[in-house]
Amino acid sequence: MTMKATKWALYEAPVGDDTEARLALVALADSVDDNGRPTGICTLNQVMNMTHISMDSSRDALWRLLDARIAHETGHGISIDMHSTASSMTEAKRSEAIDRLTALLKDTNAALADISERLGAR
Repeated sequence: MTMKATKWALYEAPVGDDTEARLALVALADSVDDNGRPTGICTLNQVMNMTHISMDSSRDALWRLLDARIAHETGHGISIDMHSTASSMTEAKRSEAIDRLTALLKDTNAALADISERLGAR
């Protein structure tokens, strides 16, 4: 954890009034270096436990950060762009990210139901 990343997440990150996204960034700051590159893996459970927000809210906050390009998946964890020039997330962007996530979850649930049905037919 670096103070530079934590201070950026608290005071400078372009997330507007999205408190959950800001808390998720503080949790991510715990596993990045001074340049925002991951130094360890920060899991969804860790974000949830560190921020004391629900799993769904933590997941949604991470999706919004990824969608706004403030956070990036690297294959080795999630990095944060401490030099981000992204504007504050608008309500439209939040709504769009939640809609995409909801659609993804519906598709996943449908696929799981199909698999369950096929396994039950055996």
